[in-house]
Amino acid sequence: MIGLVVSITAALWSIFYGLNMAWENEEKSMIVECDSQETVALIFNANPTFDMFELVCMIRNPVSEEWELCDLVHIASSTNIAKNALANSAISDDGGLVELSAPPSYMFPLLVADKMV
Repeated sequence: MIGLVVSITAALWSIFYGLNMAWENEEKSMIVECDSQETVALIFNANPTFDMFELVCMIRNPVSEEWELCDLVHIASSTNIAKNALANSAISDDGGLVELSAPPSYMFPLLVADKMV
């Protein structure tokens, strides 16, 4: 659990854990979509004076590993319906990292809708 954090810190940790889980599961192709333009900019233009610089470097290392494809792109929050629903459902949880082996059943129509956008 990372505690209460600002959204940029939460986005950075999400990207870090997501990349590591993908690598550990032997995924060799990954496109990370992030709805925080500031977070994407921080990763591509790492500033040593940024408080979370070490975390940014930990993200940049997996991105540069031997992936077939590993890209980070900015998307509009309004186009990421599934992520928004999943994030909102987590508000009532106790917190911490939860790894899902499959999407919750309520997510299937949302994932289809995201794919259509």
